[in-house]
Amino acid sequence: MLFEGDINDRAAAGDPIALTQSMVSVPSVNPSLERDGAGEEVLARQAWEWLRGWGFRTELVEVAPGRWNVVGSLGEDGAHLILNGHLDTVGVAGMEIPPFSGRLEDGKVWGRGACDMKG
Repeated sequence: MLFEGDINDRAAAGDPIALTQSMVSVPSVNPSLERDGAGEEVLARQAWEWLRGWGFRTELVEVAPGRWNVVGSLGEDGAHLILNGHLDTVGVAGMEIPPFSGRLEDGKVWGRGACDMKG
């Protein structure tokens, strides 16, 4: 994470703005879209830690080399709700703003993924 202290503490507590800022700050560019793309591992591990901290049973799964999914379960048998999203982003070539700043300005979080699944 690029952030330390307050933002990470608020993210761990479930603050949606801090969660978005923290996720945006992680370079998780899809390696099949950009040669040096880091993929999802760092962000998947962070999401796994957040979910564990919130009482979820968690599983971290490498579904393809370097490509990671996180599974979190809460509660026992009964109804199920599945939220299916992605942790990777498209490339950052040509971006005119810092792609992983996660800065909050005028009520908006800026960076790659902020208006996609990281948001």
